[in-house]
Amino acid sequence: MSKTLIEQLNYIFVLKEKTAYKFEKNDMVTFLIRSGGFLYVGIPFSKRKVNESFVGMHISTEVLNYEHQSINCLCLIADENIDLEKFLLIAEDFAKDSNRPSIMDNPFEWMDKWRLIFGDTLSKKKVYDVLGELIALKVLYEKDNTFVWEGPKGGTHDLVAENQIVEIKSTVLKKAYNVSINSSYQLSIEKPTRLFLVRLEKKPYCLSMNVLVKQLVELGYSQEELERLLSDQGYKKGCRARDESYDLLGLYSYSISSVNFPVFTLEQLNDSFAPNNNIVGYTIELDLSGVDHEVLYEKE
Repeated sequence: MSKTLIEQLNYIFVLKEKTAYKFEKNDMVTFLIRSGGFLYVGIPFSKRKVNESFVGMHISTEVLNYEHQSINCLCLIADENIDLEKFLLIAEDFAKDSNRPSIMDNPFEWMDKWRLIFGDTLSKKKVYDVLGELIALKVLYEKDNTFVWEGPKGGTHDLVAENQIVEIKSTVLKKAYNVSINSSYQLSIEKPTRLFLVRLEKKPYCLSMNVLVKQLVELGYSQEELERLLSDQGYKKGCRARDESYDLLGLYSYSISSVNFPVFTLEQLNDSFAPNNNIVGYTIELDLSGVDHEVLYEKE
């Protein structure tokens, strides 16, 4: 008698490395693979790229090798040390015949169901902050191809060129012109420095990370570098956040000066307020509504 899917999944836990099985039921195929310290449950899939983590597991599009064949699959992947009961529960649901059409159509919706069950809520990543930096990079790179995106590398400033520095602030509040400054280094005036305020509104069929990456690559910016920096921030190719779309409402440029942007060094703050020199960081909020600026773009 042939094994059920759950029996087969249980079985691969005790097998040696590089073990692969093909499970077939009702004309639907599921691949079960143990390799490199990971367990893979794969279903044939040739649609969009997927790359997401949830409840201690991962779901992504992979090319699986089975009996000298390379097969495009959507895979549920887990470390082999994962809790067996939890993995079997989710893996069985992933491969279930009745779930196959909906998973093929929208795997993210299936993942979110399990997020809710296990209390693994989606973190509120500020997609618009990354998008704002990409929009500014495109505008600046078109005129000066020495600009590089330094923010994701842990750099002090967001965008840096040979002769200037640009700090980017983004907002989705329609009437807000407030920005937060986290240190005096953000608004350094050692080089000609500007601050860009990017005003965005969430809206379908407008600008997304994927759209901006394509546009930047067409201008000559390194796709490999962009993908690496986005991946480092948790936005790998296939992540749904990269399709989250915003409309550009306005782009404004402010020249940095001590008059418009009063910034205090840690040394000044400690000298004035902390005899023990125990101030190690600060944040100030500035209202830019009355500050002179150049309008680079404003939607009518």
